[in-house]
Amino acid sequence: MNRVIGNAVLEQMVAGGHRLAGRRYHLLRQREDGRLHCHFTPLEPVRGGQLVVAEWQHGWPLSCPVYGEGWQMLQQWRGTLGQLVAVGRCGDAATFRLYDPAGLPRIYNLLLVDLGAAGVVGLALLSAEPVNGYFEIDGPWLRLVFDLNGIELTPGIGMSLPSLQVVVGDSSYEVCAAIAAQLPSRPFLPKAIGGWCSWYHYYAEVTAADIDENLQQMVSDWTGLDYLLLDDGYQAEMGDWFDPSDRFDGGIGPLVARIHGAGKQPALWLAPLIASGQSQLLRHHPDWFVQGDDGRPLAAETVTYGGWRQTPWYMLDGSHPAVCDHLRRLFARLRDEHDIHLFKLDALLWGALPFGHRHQPRLGAIGSYRAALQAMREGAGDALLMGCNAPQWPSLGLVDLMRIGDDVERSHERMVGLAHELAGRRWGNGRLWLADPDCLTLQDGAGQHADDGDYRLHGALAFAYAGVAISGDRLASLGPQARRWLQQLLAMQAEGFDGVMLDPLSCGENGRGQIAWGDGQLLLCWRTQGEGPWQLPLPPGDWSWHELLRDLKGEGPCVLAAAMAAKADGAVLLLRPRM
Repeated sequence: MNRVIGNAVLEQMVAGGHRLAGRRYHLLRQREDGRLHCHFTPLEPVRGGQLVVAEWQHGWPLSCPVYGEGWQMLQQWRGTLGQLVAVGRCGDAATFRLYDPAGLPRIYNLLLVDLGAAGVVGLALLSAEPVNGYFEIDGPWLRLVFDLNGIELTPGIGMSLPSLQVVVGDSSYEVCAAIAAQLPSRPFLPKAIGGWCSWYHYYAEVTAADIDENLQQMVSDWTGLDYLLLDDGYQAEMGDWFDPSDRFDGGIGPLVARIHGAGKQPALWLAPLIASGQSQLLRHHPDWFVQGDDGRPLAAETVTYGGWRQTPWYMLDGSHPAVCDHLRRLFARLRDEHDIHLFKLDALLWGALPFGHRHQPRLGAIGSYRAALQAMREGAGDALLMGCNAPQWPSLGLVDLMRIGDDVERSHERMVGLAHELAGRRWGNGRLWLADPDCLTLQDGAGQHADDGDYRLHGALAFAYAGVAISGDRLASLGPQARRWLQQLLAMQAEGFDGVMLDPLSCGENGRGQIAWGDGQLLLCWRTQGEGPWQLPLPPGDWSWHELLRDLKGEGPCVLAAAMAAKADGAVLLLRPRM
């Protein structure tokens, strides 16, 4: 690690300015062993605002490549210090309205800068408690800012802010590994998850009969698919998780019992921090929700993206003790009565949005969110929790699995977008959580079409995240190619293969990753645009190769000539030394 550059950055930060518009305050900044610690004390009442704790001239060329995190699942940043490029379909500013889209982009919690021969510098906040932080790049200036997101602070009563770690190394792999080692994580992460999910074939129209059909397929043909994930559609309303829709007569109990009886593990989707306007939960407990200025539950659509189904959505307030009691009881009941060991928690970010009024204002949006998530953990016991549509850093240490990219869709545009997103967050897999790249959809579905190259791109990225392999196709309709790919992935997963590391700074239109495997290596390559034959130079050595997605074999340099001029493509090469 290059301590000289790291210490220089910290010295610049401590020497630079700080400010909170319109308020008097005291800010203590201390530098210690690669970290910056800040303690904030207001000298007059404060409710919210943007606290700039450091602004300094970085002195780096504006052409330096960067990677930056977004606040939530659907936002990341790449590009250069001089020109950031948004990655993701739904931005923190434009979609979720966390800040003015016309302002400077906000890179939340993690910023990587490639300084070339001087190495890679990483700036990372080591938690999101009690407030979230972000970086602003303003030409030659860098700022570290904390969003006081609605917290009401009393004069003279201070709080410690998340510490900043500065790490400099020879590569993004080295830097990210050092950062991950200091971030909160679950003590016992699962090695791998294999399963099937109902959403991407049936969506919200899934029936109990659909579940039974795929359960029988899992029993007869797919021993590696252990979990059957019942996704959205089983409940009558968002928030009323025990009230069944008309397609699940008798509720989830009989269905879960059949899954257990077949030797598989039931998994359940919920959106525990929101409720629909028609829900019994909202009707009976309006005081449990984030309130508007009028003292009534605040509809999400009035302040942010309003949701995708059964809207309007209302946001549960985790600072309310009764809400945490409700969540604790809900998950304890599902765990104890139905023996469910995996929960997919969707729409989590709505519980952490900095809008409206909460029962305990000093706890703020992030504190309220973490209190709610902690209550779910306590109720769920030893069951696994998967975060989805979640704020990334505020979830650290509280979820076992984390969705790290957009919903998959059988289309060229979505699969290309997913490739860029998934490359950026591979570094946290197995360190912060088991990263979920979303379901494998390996062939066309109703109303959705992708080209062969798109599916190879999607398949290649699945091998990067092999620790989670959840099929999203109707199992009975899988064609020979899709079956072969899924079987290959599950077989390697059973042998202990959990994926290939990717470089968040260099994975753009062309991506590559490599890992030792067995007596050889596994080489993962993809491109998100291009046409014609594709030559893949192999690493030094005398290799024979097997390209798994096309089932082609050869020796020496690998040239893959697609049957059509693919707009996108992927390849997974298993390399073995030639005897």
